[in-house]
Amino acid sequence: LEIYPLPVGKLTDTTTRIGFNVSDINSVVAVIASVEEVASKPKATQWGVRAVVRDPDGRTVELCETLDG
Repeated sequence: LEIYPLPVGKLTDTTTRIGFNVSDINSVVAVIASVEEVASKPKATQWGVRAVVRDPDGRTVELCETLDG
């Protein structure tokens, strides 16, 4: 997986979202919150604990910690 910065003068594609499963969502969100926006704090769902953060160009990134570890 490679992620590139948004070129100057280009608009952010807000229709695409990438997601990652993480083992400790609270720790990951805490690190991200120190430098980027947390759009949705960790919340329990039927699929696990889910949070949404934004990358430096404003794209959303979904994080999920599954219930089964």
